[in-house]
Amino acid sequence: MVVDAYLNIGSLENAQPYYKSYEDVMLDRYDGWPDEHWADVTKEKWQRLVVQDRAQVYKERGLDGLFIDNTDVYYRYHTPEVYQSLKSMLASLKRQEFKLIVNGGDVFVSETLKDGSAKKLYDGVN
Repeated sequence: MVVDAYLNIGSLENAQPYYKSYEDVMLDRYDGWPDEHWADVTKEKWQRLVVQDRAQVYKERGLDGLFIDNTDVYYRYHTPEVYQSLKSMLASLKRQEFKLIVNGGDVFVSETLKDGSAKKLYDGVN
């Protein structure tokens, strides 16, 4: 059996126990999701949470893969820094031997297909 977990890499939900500790990485409120803010994925603090802290929990639980949500942050904040930060986070998760499925993220996914990095960063797209 293969078991995947949900990992939100582009936004922060106030239901998360670490929410208050990451208010300094919050950007605009996420339209349609009143309890959620876009995250500044360029911040090292956020990247550490995603690729070290959260990933460690999932590894310890023996999970095989991750369902990556909210690479759409690149659509909303369309900068080279956001793009490179997302790529860096996904590459780090791949080095930890997770299978990765990107949920949506059409602008991000299209860009990775264009620059040839898609196959190195994720295993599929939902």
